[in-house]
Amino acid sequence: MKRLLFAALLAVFALATQAQEHFLFRLGGGVSSHYGLHSKNMNAFCVGLGYEYEFSQKWSVSPSVLYFARGWKEPDKTVPARDDNGDFVYDENDGHQIFGKKGVKSHSNYVQVPVMFNYYIHLKSPHYVSLSAGPYVAYGVGGKTETYGDTDRFGAERLYYEQDTFGDEVDARRFDAGVSLAVGYEYNRNINLAFNADFGLLKVSKAGGKNKCFYLSFMYRL
Repeated sequence: MKRLLFAALLAVFALATQAQEHFLFRLGGGVSSHYGLHSKNMNAFCVGLGYEYEFSQKWSVSPSVLYFARGWKEPDKTVPARDDNGDFVYDENDGHQIFGKKGVKSHSNYVQVPVMFNYYIHLKSPHYVSLSAGPYVAYGVGGKTETYGDTDRFGAERLYYEQDTFGDEVDARRFDAGVSLAVGYEYNRNINLAFNADFGLLKVSKAGGKNKCFYLSFMYRL
């Protein structure tokens, strides 16, 4: 047992002496929406800094802090039509209730903290392939939700109105958590270009739906 413990300590010490540390600059852009709801894509982008600790030439861990702007849209949501008195409108010929189609665009800004575990495949110097996966947590810090053509509203709001995404009326939850995946090409262990996918595991509101995002990222080791 003592020999096994001593061997484990030697292995940890060897990894520590081989380890390298780097600061990272990260930038990305792509599309985002929800899964679990009938929503469509909107543009997304992120920017931030990270830190990478290399256990060996093949393995590393890299936590980051990102400002992440994402969203979703629902262009054809059915809503009832009302008159100026607030009463439902019915067709004069057949008596059926009249409905309208409203469009919704929701913008959400998060501070997101992913912790990625990276595996590097050496192709031929200075070329590498990187495989990354890990959890993320995020907190909503702002954004607005725009609504067009809402016949269930009155006055000018029938044409357009906007609300705070994380306010009481929209009922979006600020806290999010999920899984991040990435496959990248790395040049000279300094520049990394990757395809990324984020999948939220928590519902963004009581109505359901979870965040998803697909984007290309650029990473530079400082």
